[in-house]
Amino acid sequence: MVSLRRRPVVLMYHGFAVARRVEDRENLLVPEEALRAQLRHLRRRRFQALDLDGYLGALDGRVQAGRSFLFTADDGYRSFGEIAAPLLAAA
Repeated sequence: MVSLRRRPVVLMYHGFAVARRVEDRENLLVPEEALRAQLRHLRRRRFQALDLDGYLGALDGRVQAGRSFLFTADDGYRSFGEIAAPLLAAA
């Protein structure tokens, strides 16, 4: 039987930059304005951020997540603290 329960969206990021970088040929760094636009879109669509416990609870049915997302960054680059964290705090 297929579950009709909505699953949280997982947003996976590698790093961030003030603007697109020519040397970032794989497009692993998300420009600040692109991240700002993505967060605005999530707010307009009334998505709620989850912490890891909330995400895991939503997966196993303990938490009703509705429209929700988990924000992840796979490396501890300085750009997370300098660019992403302030935007997330403001969102």
